Amino acid sequence: MNPVHVRLAVRLVPLLIGLLLGACARTRSGPDAYSPHENLLSIAAEFELLASRDPYAQHPAVELTGQNIARATLVRLANYGTLHPGRFAPEVLTLKGRAYERLGDYEGARRAYIEAAEFDTPLREDCLRRAALDERLLAVRESAGRMATIEEMLRTLQRQAAEFNRLAQEWSDPEYRAYARVEAESTEVRRAELLVAGRWLLADGETQALEALRDLVAAHSGSRRGLEHALRLARYCRELAEEEMRLHPPETLDFNADRARRLLDESLDILQRVSQADGRPERLLAARELDAVLALRDLLERRAA
Repeated sequence: MNPVHVRLAVRLVPLLIGLLLGACARTRSGPDAYSPHENLLSIAAEFELLASRDPYAQHPAVELTGQNIARATLVRLANYGTLHPGRFAPEVLTLKGRAYERLGDYEGARRAYIEAAEFDTPLREDCLRRAALDERLLAVRESAGRMATIEEMLRTLQRQAAEFNRLAQEWSDPEYRAYARVEAESTEVRRAELLVAGRWLLADGETQALEALRDLVAAHSGSRRGLEHALRLARYCRELAEEEMRLHPPETLDFNADRARRLLDESLDILQRVSQADGRPERLLAARELDAVLALRDLLERRAA
């Protein structure tokens, strides 16, 4: 294959997808998760076709065998490099960089792009651009520094999330905007979980944790993890209600029945909505947890009567 053709294919793969799929259908007898893929063009085409999803809004793309396309691409590129050492090195490195990004390894991606940019090819400018964007993501990730207290950790995570969100607003490239939103979301998850874990050590920690989980659900309703966040909030509400029942048994005057009911009702409302999310695996979890919370609500009413 002419090197010029491969370089153009890596950049213009979407225009060739139809032809490539037709060729693959005629030559393959069945899917093989990690076949050698001697044709770099086919590796690039499959990656571009299946990894074109929004990494923030959609779950990672999978190939015909059910393998994560980014992981499969890295294995195939390694196999290709073993079969053809040094062949189309900048193209291989560029694809590696894109696969690493899909897996959240921005340092691996940055190194791959920098190495690819050492070759004088049409890919060089784009690789340098991508490497610079990855460097900015890494700079925010690594900006934490030393933190001595839980309060410092919470402030740092809040700052990092704000910086990732700022990048998402600043950047025009939709792919990197999505990566920034993914990082902001993950940082907000860590902050919320830290609040949950440390709520006994913080002033009004329980309320802060509850608000953080609610904010996470509201801010990332369009995320591929949106239902995951909703389930986490439902479980935390249930946990707080059960905690109230353990610390202050419903048979006693110390039991705050209204608070426990409010928490269980919020949990039930969330689980009911998630259980109706067609085509999502979270609906099965929600349906099963819904029965448990209903039983807990019934137990509360009987003991608090």
